[in-house]
Formats: sequence, structure tokens, C-alpha cells
Amino acid sequence: MATSSFNLRQPQSPTPASQEPSKDAPSNSTGQDNALYKGMQPGDATKLIELSNRIRDRWQPKLRAIRAKVLKNKEMLKGNHYTGVWPGTLNQFDAFDEYYNFAGSQNKDSEDRSMDRRPHNFYQMVEKAYRSALLSVPKVRFMPANADDESDRETAKAGSRVETIIERANKADTMVGQELMELFTGGCYFKFNRYVVDADRTGTHKETVWQLTRTDVLPARFVCYNCGATTPENEIVQNPQGLACPQCGQPLGQENYHEDHVDTIPIAQQKDDVANGMVIQTVYGAMNVDADPDAATIDDSPLVNVADDVTLGWARTIFPKLWDKLEAGMTSGASGETMDRQQRDMLSSPAGAGSGLRTTSNEKLTYNRTWFQVTAFAEMDDRPTCERLQELFPKGCMLAWIGEMPLFIKPAKLTKELTWCGTETKGYGLYPAPAGDPAVPIQERINDAYSKIDEYFDRLCAGFLLANEGMIDTQAMNNKVLRPGVLNGIALRAAHQMADIQHAIFQVKTEIDHAIFQYVESLKHDMELLVGTPPQLFGGNGDPNIQTATGQGQQLSTAKNKLGLMWKGLQTEHAEAAENGVACAAENMTEDWFQVVTDETKEARNEYVHLDQMKGSVHAEPEADQGFPMTYSEIKDWFENLITQKDSMLLDWFSAEPKNIDTFIRYMGVPGLIAPGAAMRSKSLRVIAQLVSSGPIDTGMPDPETGEPFLLPSVMPQKYLDDLDAWQKIIPAWAQEHWDKLEGNQPAVDNLVAFYKLCVQFAKEKMAEAQMVAPGGMPPGAMPPPQGQPQPQPAMA
Repeated sequence: MATSSFNLRQPQSPTPASQEPSKDAPSNSTGQDNALYKGMQPGDATKLIELSNRIRDRWQPKLRAIRAKVLKNKEMLKGNHYTGVWPGTLNQFDAFDEYYNFAGSQNKDSEDRSMDRRPHNFYQMVEKAYRSALLSVPKVRFMPANADDESDRETAKAGSRVETIIERANKADTMVGQELMELFTGGCYFKFNRYVVDADRTGTHKETVWQLTRTDVLPARFVCYNCGATTPENEIVQNPQGLACPQCGQPLGQENYHEDHVDTIPIAQQKDDVANGMVIQTVYGAMNVDADPDAATIDDSPLVNVADDVTLGWARTIFPKLWDKLEAGMTSGASGETMDRQQRDMLSSPAGAGSGLRTTSNEKLTYNRTWFQVTAFAEMDDRPTCERLQELFPKGCMLAWIGEMPLFIKPAKLTKELTWCGTETKGYGLYPAPAGDPAVPIQERINDAYSKIDEYFDRLCAGFLLANEGMIDTQAMNNKVLRPGVLNGIALRAAHQMADIQHAIFQVKTEIDHAIFQYVESLKHDMELLVGTPPQLFGGNGDPNIQTATGQGQQLSTAKNKLGLMWKGLQTEHAEAAENGVACAAENMTEDWFQVVTDETKEARNEYVHLDQMKGSVHAEPEADQGFPMTYSEIKDWFENLITQKDSMLLDWFSAEPKNIDTFIRYMGVPGLIAPGAAMRSKSLRVIAQLVSSGPIDTGMPDPETGEPFLLPSVMPQKYLDDLDAWQKIIPAWAQEHWDKLEGNQPAVDNLVAFYKLCVQFAKEKMAEAQMVAPGGMPPGAMPPPQGQPQPQPAMA
């Protein structure tokens, strides 16, 4: 009988700790300096914020000019081609707003139609071509940090699975697209790597909620010391002589009575959804990251600051104990913080929006995360504080803050949480020229040329009329509808009743030089050439001045080599980020990870990464076999050239591999087309999985040809339904590809060999049956079953 109960969460594994606060793992920070980290003194965090502002002020003039260019490029990408910069300053303005402010109200009859927001956004098309040419997730391979260390080797083996899980959680394809956009418009990007517990981004898992219940383990009872019987109190019968044992009749007294025993027992009640932990990677561009522009590498910058613009509600949810201290629009007072926030806010405004509609950031807060190198502490004027911080954070630290309020601080090595990629790897600092820089001035000339063309077609292509007002009453003629087929009278002056109308009205016919159309086309070609995205990349015609296929191929090859430089940098950064991601997972995982995969048998299964596999150290490097990514059209063209070659031995060689047939159909066939033997190959993979997971059946009889034990496979081929010739190709090919599954697994090898031999035998029998049938109904060459022995009944494939 339960007497009391209460709920207790009993997780199956320790709850993962989040390296960054989230709504599912909010911070307990109170904003007090001495409570942020053990060993810090009051005022230390405030001094770090002041140090961050002071160091960043040194490079603000140069970084402000860089950001002005980046903002212009990003505005041009979305179609806002008329953002200007005041001469001698870094303040931007909207060209149309300033024009109309200067000119005042416009006369609709005489206003300049060329001053209109009608850009011909060829820059955007080139950027899409640049992204599509490089849009492929770079592959990474993992090597043990020490090949003699067993834990390092195990972690290296699991590294690829861990990276696959991280890429899936972070939507790697979309992330690469953002990286390429930042390289095109901003020249660089930074990637922030950390472990986060957040259900919205990482999903949930079930954890059991237990209830501790006080329960009667042993009821009240009598124990007879004569016969040893135990009888519950409610089963004792009282007679006139008193209480007695129902077994032996021995009288029972107070000494035989035992009270009930109550204990607390946990009982599983339900399962709750609990947020998962996952390595999260976020890409930031030049508009969000503040680092030393002169630094050769990210490790050379004394600090790096990443700024996010957040709402007041987000900040109060993540830092609930600072609710009353957080206010809308908080600022640190650092030079340019408000301007940076407004410029980032402009990026989400629509093209052509007026200046009054282009910012909503006045109520937002700038959430700063600053990584300090250990050398940055030495720039403090307070030496004791510097030495204390260097001792507390020998590899550096990361401080999060809003306004002038510190939020949390943790030990952190800059290069273990941030990686960098730029269009130039060395010599131009952390903010090299964007890949799309050469296209910007050309886009402005294209807009100018199209404005002239639009002006001509708007005003001049139909000509305009001049009238001699001394002869014609123009006031009477205006606003009259001149309909065809109707006599339209003309109001002539009294003194010119007999005037010739041809001398009174004159239509001026204008022309536009057709060279302007060729000029526009040449500008487009120049843009593609300078950026390195010729039309061949996306299936268009190349340079019209190059008439030969060889020349077109050379142009495409040159463009690929140029883009290949970007691809190399992308591969290097992804390898560094993958190494950081695996290390972050190894440090923070609290339970086994798994991903659902579909194996060759078309069955879904979990592929696990166990905690004991993540105890070593690894090094990641780009996959050497992955070259410049081929586009769909390039792969299709390659197959077409291969197929159209006459007497191509190479085609026959490739076609011998069943998997290549599926690839041919994917790029060359009609959707829904099925490759010959596809169903047989699908079945074969299932049968092989069954064969490898078991051993052959020993019949107990010797093989009449070899004398060795006669073995039958655990799964028998279908003599008349299976493609036996296909089996004889598929089994050796599978064994060569999956030799690791057969290594040290002799029963699986024997089972496959027995199956293969039976396929060869059945094929010979079918061939003989097709020619003739021997007397007695047995095909020639068939092996009679052993006599006098019970025959095994293996499963049929």
C-alpha cells in the first residue's frame, strides 16, 4: 500500500551540457564579474569589454571601408544598384532619395525617366553561375594523430560517420551555398563551431520520468518459530485459546508478530522529450565579423568579435536572470556599433525601398562574442589583471556580452572554434577582394547602357512633333483624339487659312546607334570572363569570337582552373572545420550517436558512433580524390561522348559493371527507365547479406569430385527463375568490393563459394536441358543427391 510519492527525472544518460546558452539550456548568469568564472575578480570582464573596444578601434577605419564595399556588393546582388557613398566619408545613401531631395517635386511632363529603379541584374546571374559551379560539399578524410595509438585509430575510423551526422544536422548543402555567396560578395567567411543543446536545431530524444513510490514490500505477519511458517496478519484465525499457527497449531504471541516493511521503489511513469546536443556550425560574413584586417591568418588576429543582432525577447529568454537589466536598443557606446547594426539590417530590406523603410534595428540588441588570444591580455595597462587572466585562460577565452554587460565567459582557443576561408589565402589579410569584385563596375556600365536604351524607347523611338504656333492653334489641338478613318479638323490661325499643313507640323525621327546593343553584349562577356564563369559552365554559348570546339574547351578549362583556386580554399576550410567538429563532439557527447542509413539490401538500419570510439585525437585533410565538381551538364556530355564513340571498348568495359548502368540511366535515360537486371541486383544484395550472416550446411557426404565435405549454401538459388549468369558476375564483384566483411569470416566465404558453385552447376544443367533431355528425366551433368542420407532443406532465395 503506497503511502507517498514524488516525481524524479532519471535520465538514461547524463544530460549534455551546452557550450552556448539556448532556450533549452538557458544561462544562469547574473552579470556579476566575479560569478562568471572561478578565479576572476570584480571588474575583470568589464576590462575585457573595454579592451575589445580599444583594440578594434585601431582597425575600424580600414574595416569600415571594407564593409562599405561588401554592403554595396550585397545590395547589388539583390537588385539595389543605386546605393552611393558620400565623397570623403564612409556614409552610404540612396541615390534616388538624394536626387529627388535636391531636385524637389518633379514635373511629370518633363521628369527624366532614366532616373528609375530598373537595373538589368546580370551581376546576380553571374553570382548564381559561380555558386552552381562550385556547389558541392567537400569531402574530408580523417587520419589518427598517432597511428600507434589504438584510441586515435578508432576515432579516425568513426570520424567520417561523426562528420556525416554533423553535416546532416547543419544542412551542409545550404551552408556551402552561403559560403560561396560570402566569397563572391565579401571575399571571405568565418565558421563558428560549438556544441549546442537546442530542440529546434538539434531535435529531441525520449527520457524516462520515474516516480518514487513508498510501497508495502512485506505486509504485517506472524512467524512461527516451531515450524518456520510465515502467515500474513489477515490470514491468522483467532480461536478461544488465542492465536495459533495454522500449520502446526503452535500458539503465537507478541514476539511472533512483525510489522509491515515499507520501502521506496522507482516506477517508470512516462517518457518526456528532451533536447539533443549537437555540433552546430554557423557561417558569418564580413558584415558580422570584426578581426584585424592586416592579420595573415585568423590566428594572427589578437581577437575576433562576432556580432549577432537579436531581439529583446530572445536575450531575456536566454539570460532570464538578467531580465530587468536588458533593454531594447542597448549599445556599448563603441564607435560604429550602431552603424554596423543598421548596415546589417539594410541587407534584409527590399531593393528600391526608401531610406525610411530600410531599417528596423533601433530596438534590437547586438549580441557580441569575442575570442581573446592569450597575447591580447598583454595589451592591458593593468599587469596584475593581465597575468591573472593569462593564468586562468592559458589558451585564450571567449566572452559574450551585450551593451556594456558581460553575460558569460569560458576558456576557448580561437582556432578550435573559428575557421576562415578567403578568396586569397595569403598576402591580402583576412578580408581579400571578393570574387565578384570585377563585375561591379561592369554592372554599373550595363545599367547605364540600358538606361539609354530605355530612354530611347520611352521617348524617341516613335518620334516627336513640332508645330508652328504662328500657323496652328496648338491649344485647340491638344487633348484631341485623332481617330483613324475620321476627318480630323485642324485649327489654323486666321492669317494662314490657306497654309500648307506639311510646313506647319513636322515629326522629328530619331535613331539610336545599333552599336550600343553590341556594347551591352560585350560588357556581359567581359563580366563573365573577369569573374571566371563563362556560359559553358551552365550550358550556354561561349565567346562568339572563338569558333572552334577546342578553343571553347580551352576557355572553359581556364575558367575551371581559376575557380579551382576557390575550390582548394573551400576544401581546406572544410577539413579544418571537420577536425574541430569531431573534437567538439568527442569532448561533449554524453551518449552514443547514430544515423539512419539504407544499406545495400534496401533496409533501414542505425549506424552508431559509440562513446568509447571518441577518446582519441584525429587530423582531418581534404579528400585527394575529389577534384573540381562536375556539373550535371558536364557529366551528361561526358556520357554522350562515350556512347557516340564507335566500337568503344571503354563503353563495353564500363557496362560490364551493373552499377554503371544505373549511372548511365540517371544522366542519359528517361525518368522511370529501369536498367536491365536491376531487380535481380536488388535481390542479389539481400541474398548475399543472408549468406554472409550465416554459414553453409554440411551434408556429411564428401564431394564426388574433390573428396572434400559436400556443402550446400544456407540459401539456394532458383534454378529456373534466377539469372544465373548475373549471379556469376555479382558474387565475385561484391566479394572484391567488400573484402573487409569476409576477412576472418571463413563461414561466410564458404557459404558464398557454395552458392556460386551451385549457380555454375545450375547454369550448365539449364544449357544441357535446352539441347536435350537424358533418359530417365535427369539433365546431363546433373549431380544425383547422396543416397541413404537425409537431405537438408535450405531456404530458397
